[in-house]
Amino acid sequence: MRKSLLILIALLAMCGSSIAQAPLYDLIESSHWSDFNEGPYETNTFFGAIITINGEIVTYDYDHWQYLELAAFDDNEVCRGHDGLWDDGEQYPMALFSVFHMDNELGLSISFKLYDHFNGIDYGYGTLNIPCLTGEDNFDVYDWDEETTPVISFVSSSVSTTQTIVLSDGWNWFSTSIEGSDDVFGQLKDGVAALNTSSTTSPMIKSLDDGYLTLSNGSWSGSLASLQNEQMYLIKSNGGSVTLTGDPANPTNHPITLIPGWNWIGFVSQNDMTVATALSQITTPNVGDIIKNIDDGFLTYSNGWNGNLSNMVSGKGYLYLNKGNDPITFTYPSSSKEVVDYTPLPKYWNANHNAFPTTLCVMVTLDENEFGMREGSHEIGAFVNGECRGSARLQNVDGRYVAFLSVSGDEGEKVNFQLYDVNSDSMFGTAAEYINYTADAVIGSLSNPMTLHFRNTGLESFLNTLSLYPNPAKDKLTINGEALLTVKIYNALGQMVLVEDCNNNSNVELNMGGLSAGVYTVAVESVFGTANKLVVKE
Repeated sequence: MRKSLLILIALLAMCGSSIAQAPLYDLIESSHWSDFNEGPYETNTFFGAIITINGEIVTYDYDHWQYLELAAFDDNEVCRGHDGLWDDGEQYPMALFSVFHMDNELGLSISFKLYDHFNGIDYGYGTLNIPCLTGEDNFDVYDWDEETTPVISFVSSSVSTTQTIVLSDGWNWFSTSIEGSDDVFGQLKDGVAALNTSSTTSPMIKSLDDGYLTLSNGSWSGSLASLQNEQMYLIKSNGGSVTLTGDPANPTNHPITLIPGWNWIGFVSQNDMTVATALSQITTPNVGDIIKNIDDGFLTYSNGWNGNLSNMVSGKGYLYLNKGNDPITFTYPSSSKEVVDYTPLPKYWNANHNAFPTTLCVMVTLDENEFGMREGSHEIGAFVNGECRGSARLQNVDGRYVAFLSVSGDEGEKVNFQLYDVNSDSMFGTAAEYINYTADAVIGSLSNPMTLHFRNTGLESFLNTLSLYPNPAKDKLTINGEALLTVKIYNALGQMVLVEDCNNNSNVELNMGGLSAGVYTVAVESVFGTANKLVVKE
């Protein structure tokens, strides 16, 4: 009876009917064996087996069984079939798939490999308790018990895996999903030291509570003595990648405790996942809780997570603000790889967040009497002395338009705000409001965002004081104006023929000697907006 039922299930699968398959291909981008092509093969054998790893049968209690992928290979190591395990409701998850072969290859010897997508472990070839799988153009499903079903045994001498950490030039928020042993800590220090190619950069590894290390003359010094998976670390280095090898950390063995206030937390998972999934074991986040990353934005909680941080990413570190009065303890899911296929909106301004070790969070909106707001209709940028320190576009959150703005900087800096209208491709002057930078500050909220007012008085003043001379010009053109950013010159065909960075200066001299005689448009961009002027070149 059981065999007949399995045959029926398999037949339904072959016909495309929906049965309870492990969600392997919903959770990974592609098979580990991407070279498989069923196109050349005319016949197939349907095959089922029990899997053992290090002598233990893979059951539904086996951690991450949903991420195991089995593949069949011929003697030339050509992949002839692969699939994840299937949930048939019986005692064991099924290794169940078609092995493809040609008509003239009946009797083909087949071997099997196993790959763990969750831990990144390739177990290589396994041992089958029958001599080989001989290809027959039939449909075989074995009785699902330990005595009559084929068993493929895999042995792992080590469960080690690797994690490659990509570090930006400057400051990075780092954590690891490799078990934090002394050896792994040494690999991290050696890797960061190897990236030190600049005499002006002083590499550093810093924790919130356990001290820090600095690199000088090839040697590390300081009080930081170990690496904890539950923690985030600040790493200052030249850009590059560091590879760590060791045992994969099991998230259930590394609970995270969030005390009231800001917490530096690690992401203890080998796999990226959505923030909502990663934090799903926090059953009742506090209104106003925040999670942020140095360069991907932040989310705040109010009837769900809202903001512009999409996924939690392996290798990155995070800050979590617990707005409550009591600690919260949670663990990351041990078997989820749900990831949003998220493509950030293009930005008019871009900031180098890695130039600074800290950020602050601002939730801002616009005066609805001045602007008709829609999803993504306006981008708000934060600037210090003309340098962009962060920008974000408006989002519709329950009918309220809010920009979630991560701002980088140094303590006490004055931060001004500028506005870009996406639809009209126009800029507005500096907002009447400003803030003073304070690390990890939170300004505004979902229910009461900071409202910015742009009435273009700054742009009007800039236009009134802007001067270009001489006009007509022969060789030199002088431009006077407040807080100049760039000057671009366009010919009569609209082609840009000259560009000059002004670095927030008030006086710029352009050399027009190489341009042909004619009428040119000079676009002068300042922190207050952009002005276009016509200039005649003699």
